[in-house]
Amino acid sequence: MPRPNDSPHHQQPDQHRTSAGPNDLLIGLTQRPAIAQDERSTALVTIAEANAECLSTAGGMPQEKASSLADRFLDAKAVTPATRQAIRSSRDFGALKAEYIKQQGCCDDLVKALRK
Repeated sequence: MPRPNDSPHHQQPDQHRTSAGPNDLLIGLTQRPAIAQDERSTALVTIAEANAECLSTAGGMPQEKASSLADRFLDAKAVTPATRQAIRSSRDFGALKAEYIKQQGCCDDLVKALRK
């Protein structure tokens, strides 16, 4: 007579679990700061570039000056030029920047907030 737990659909909870070894845990722990740093850098570049774009298009600031402000901001935040270029050239950067501007209302609203 079959027991209720002998069904092929009933499995013990630990039967198919893979155990993470110490190396797997270390790899996971060392990747988290890198991911957080990438997200931080992406956010900073997105904000700086959106601000520069809006300052030059809606704020009447020459594009070179607005770009210079963005670069100085990113220098102060220790975002390297190579990291900036990699983020700017990523496939979805334009959409990300546009979404940030949209979240702020529009370029006019963003410039007003910057000037406060």
